[in-house]
Amino acid sequence: MLNIAKILKISKKRKYLDYASLTPISKGVQKETFKYMADSFANPSSIHKEGLFALRALNSSREKTAKSIKAHSDEIVFTASGTESNNLAILGLAEENLKQGIDYKNQHYITSAIEHSSVLGTFKALEKMGAKVSYITVNENGEIDLGLLKKSLNKDTVLVSVMMVNNETGVIEKIKDISKIIRDYNKANSNSNLNPNLNLNPNSKVLLHTDASQAFLYSDIDVSKTNIDLLTLDAHKVYGPRGVGMLYIKRDVKISPIIFGGGQEGNIRSGTENVPGIAGLAFALEEAEKNRKIESERILKIRNTFEE
Repeated sequence: MLNIAKILKISKKRKYLDYASLTPISKGVQKETFKYMADSFANPSSIHKEGLFALRALNSSREKTAKSIKAHSDEIVFTASGTESNNLAILGLAEENLKQGIDYKNQHYITSAIEHSSVLGTFKALEKMGAKVSYITVNENGEIDLGLLKKSLNKDTVLVSVMMVNNETGVIEKIKDISKIIRDYNKANSNSNLNPNLNLNPNSKVLLHTDASQAFLYSDIDVSKTNIDLLTLDAHKVYGPRGVGMLYIKRDVKISPIIFGGGQEGNIRSGTENVPGIAGLAFALEEAEKNRKIESERILKIRNTFEE
């Protein structure tokens, strides 16, 4: 029989360092989440007083979340995880293209060979449906080969998906450079006579998606300056609650839902919104932004100590 008391005594001597996998919930987030569990328990789609109160809380959280990445509130879609957000970004775009008459075999995607499993697994699923996927290798520094990325773009390419910070190595990918390569390609191929596929592509250009789940704690994110079309965040990577994610979808980007039901989240992600969790995410993002400079300096000292 397990000696629970002994196990707990040993555990007090342990230090949790697996923050890239999951961060503990901050005290501020706990308080915010519990507050909405008690006061905003109603369905935000309901028209009674309690439902409207929950809706106000949801809208407020959406505005705070949008502000944290310099986006508009109507560009934020709440999900149940970063994994779901990545699936929605990729599969949602594939389905939208399919609706517009672009068969899977005429859809080409580009990603890095070191992406999170929720991205790689989704692309593997698309390949089974007939889509083409280019997996770009990285150099000795763990950075995506930009030259190979540039060569891989073609008339059938609809999306490039590269994570902002790698969850295992901590390498910061050059998203601004990747964005510029895509912008230059789109500009050079904007003439539909030169690129007939753009007549079908509902977004009329190659899009950029980035999983920024590991980046937000230590990096300022501005989706407009970086020209990002789709961006993923996960609450439990920023001292927020489990089971809450977010997908930023630029206003002019069209994707289809992959979950169907009541048409919540602008008909992009059906399902009753997790208001307490979403409020916790918004609070966690605000808290992370406020503490970013101090926290980055603290982590840098710890890292340097370990390396020495």
